[in-house]
Amino acid sequence: MRSFTTTFATTVSVASAVWQLANLGGVEATSYNLVKGYEGSTFFDDWDFYGSFDNLTNGDAIFVTSDVAASSKLAYVDSTTNRAIIKVDNTSTVPFNEKRNTVRIASKELYNVGSVWIADMYHVPYGCSVWPAFWSQAPHWPNGGEIDTFEGVNQVTMNQMGLHTTEGCTQVNPIQTSSLVNSTDCNFQTNSNEGCIVTNPTTKSYGADFAAAGGGVFVTEMAESGISVWFFSRSDIPTSISAKAESIDTSTLGEPVGNWPNDGCNVDKFFGAQNLIFDITLCGDFAGAPSVFAETCPGTCYPDYVVGNGSNYANAYFEVDYVRVGSNTHACISKRMDIWGDKPEEHKQISAFLKPALGSLEHLEAFRWRWHPKDSIWTLKAVMPLLSSLRCLQDVEFDFALLHSGSAVLPRAPNFPFPDLLNLKSLSLTVSPDESVYRNVSGSVSVVSALGNYLLSLSKSLSALHLDSGPGNSHWPHRLDFNSLETSLRFSITELSLAGSPSEILQIAEIPLLFPNLTSLKLRSHHGIPDDTLTTLFSTLTAKQIRLRCLALDCTAVPALDYIESYAGLETLSLRCSVPYFNRYAYNDEADRFYQRILPLHQETLISLDIRTKFESRWCFGKHNVDAISNCMGLQELYVCVNHKGLPAASGSRHDNIIYHALNLDPAQLLLEMIYFSLLQITTLRVDSARDYTYDSHFSDLLTEGRLRSQGIRSSIRSSFKEFLTDSSSVSNDFDVLKWVRIYVGDERLDLDTALERGEQLNPVPSKGAEEHPSQSSSRIKKKSLASAIKAVKGRFHRAIAT
Repeated sequence: MRSFTTTFATTVSVASAVWQLANLGGVEATSYNLVKGYEGSTFFDDWDFYGSFDNLTNGDAIFVTSDVAASSKLAYVDSTTNRAIIKVDNTSTVPFNEKRNTVRIASKELYNVGSVWIADMYHVPYGCSVWPAFWSQAPHWPNGGEIDTFEGVNQVTMNQMGLHTTEGCTQVNPIQTSSLVNSTDCNFQTNSNEGCIVTNPTTKSYGADFAAAGGGVFVTEMAESGISVWFFSRSDIPTSISAKAESIDTSTLGEPVGNWPNDGCNVDKFFGAQNLIFDITLCGDFAGAPSVFAETCPGTCYPDYVVGNGSNYANAYFEVDYVRVGSNTHACISKRMDIWGDKPEEHKQISAFLKPALGSLEHLEAFRWRWHPKDSIWTLKAVMPLLSSLRCLQDVEFDFALLHSGSAVLPRAPNFPFPDLLNLKSLSLTVSPDESVYRNVSGSVSVVSALGNYLLSLSKSLSALHLDSGPGNSHWPHRLDFNSLETSLRFSITELSLAGSPSEILQIAEIPLLFPNLTSLKLRSHHGIPDDTLTTLFSTLTAKQIRLRCLALDCTAVPALDYIESYAGLETLSLRCSVPYFNRYAYNDEADRFYQRILPLHQETLISLDIRTKFESRWCFGKHNVDAISNCMGLQELYVCVNHKGLPAASGSRHDNIIYHALNLDPAQLLLEMIYFSLLQITTLRVDSARDYTYDSHFSDLLTEGRLRSQGIRSSIRSSFKEFLTDSSSVSNDFDVLKWVRIYVGDERLDLDTALERGEQLNPVPSKGAEEHPSQSSSRIKKKSLASAIKAVKGRFHRAIAT
């Protein structure tokens, strides 16, 4: 536990230093002095272009780079009006299965609590499939929050405003002119990240009526007393705004149209420094949701609008006169410096806090750092040398998150000293760029590999090594060469985890020869592993009699199945199953082989089982494999996918026929019953939906249907719990097992205490240390043995399996 405590202390010390610097002179006031203006010919100078496809809201859009935006006239300053234009490509013909170009920009500056921003616009985007927004968010969302000043979809006629935060922020007792309150819970985990939303009641706030009225001004205030949004149509703009004064007093603006007071949402707690953002995406999670799209538009979002000649997007553009930012503190905390040599004064001040903070942690055993481009190169120069003084470090993780092309990148050659870490037991190096920098980070990756080679050259007793080159890096110029490692080091490594591009850095086929004492092997290839490589790998593992206790693969290749059928004793098994539609029959045969012949070999030792399948198949959990899984009675973690058949029909799903579902066994309910009756040591259950083979393969529609199936899983789990709670049988009186299980649908935890109806809540889970887990209590196991459980519900359970 010491590593956890000291790592936490590091976070607190450094965060405190940064917070003190970012909040100098934080006096609450309603008067704000101008600190930044975006307008005229230099409007776009201080914005970063996203430069990637919409991997944030699953839109059918590509957010172009600044060069493409300028050359294709998607972001430019109109020479006649001197106003900035931000638009969707409405001249290109987009073929099916491709995305349309558009723009997303984020301010280089960050604005903290004690800021106000004013946006004067003459036109805002609208039209079927169009999802525009002017908003702000903290760099590490959802931490630090999000403020939506302007947002709408398709052909709606009124703007909506809102907040999105972590749990605990709600709208309470607002003082606002709008009575149209959509929701009051700002938690991003509630209602699929709906947020706490207020709708502006005037149609002049959005769409065609906005343009017809000559546009207007949006004012957003982020103060300690609360967050407020005002809107003024062109004819109603106050003189204090239209005069473009060097300061603004929000107390003179009247009641805001939307208000989120500090009473229900502690602004200092839930909100941090914000980047301002303009973006226009297409379809996606919101505008493309079938139920939302059908409210104002005919047809289907992607094929009927995104695909084709683009004439639908004649009105899909922002026309912005200016954005001005005011502050009553030092709220404009920094402009990101992508400079490798110079250090701004504030960087020096923060560095002064780091040395004593890290130096005080002489007994630190674990260090985890995700270097973000917004940290800038100076942070590497400041922190890396200090790590050498931490002589007790045994577990180190570096994750270099190289984002879009507008962000900082590592230099091609190291210009900062590497730390001397002599006692490492575990080393993890990860590079995680997005697609926009696939061709631009080879130099950056060489620095990471140089760091890895240096640390490995010092290590004498390393036992665990994790390397991930990221999905786009097929070339590491100075790659990590396993053959160059000291023999003693290769013999000491027992846990190996590799991800990235197999042909360049993973040297997969040589693993059994290089690391003869392996007990754990995890291979996550972003581009697939060739069959001949897998054949060599697993035949050599078998020949060398290397019997892994942990195996994780992104495939279910026959050589892998042959290998794990050759012995018993796996403790952790993770398989990611994916196969083309035309090969689904062989895919199902492999699944039957696994559940009938292979899994029973390891049922006595398995602690964690993770079977994820891209498509619906017999790899999914169901009555055909429930017996095989239920016999793994030592399982503590289980991840499975389920077919849609039998799940409750979600509104809007293509499978919304009630009879269709009633005729099939509910897989989620069967899963809970299996855990309740058989897997008494389970602590974590993760369940997800698989893709329907027969469903349209388009990405946006796929996600929409997938969300609806996930809703069916959640609904089934909740109803099953209610049935347990209301059951008068002896089984329901012994409900302890399920209350210990953390249940996730996809990656979202299902909070059953709040999900159930009032009066039907589960007993709360005891705090840590308050009570033993059932798996650690011999009396509990004795009381709730498998035999007694099955006997108590013999008829019900076996009827379900036999149905």
